[in-house]
Amino acid sequence: MANFWEKAKEALKVAEWAYQNRYYNEAVSRSYFAALRAALALLEAIGFRATETKRIHFGFNQLSLGNAFTGVNLCPHIWQ
Repeated sequence: MANFWEKAKEALKVAEWAYQNRYYNEAVSRSYFAALRAALALLEAIGFRATETKRIHFGFNQLSLGNAFTGVNLCPHIWQ
């Protein structure tokens, strides 16, 4: 199983390095993935395990979280 928290910390370290070395686009990209993985780690810590992620609509991610939340749109204000 993936350790989302460790992956989040690693992505944040890379983002910091990229920013310090003026690779701003890469810093933004790595920061996004650090935040996503940190959010997945938080959800996992409170008992929800992401079963899959789906890339939809201009790169936004929609998560399916176990049986109770499978297919639930976590951002209804975006997907109207």
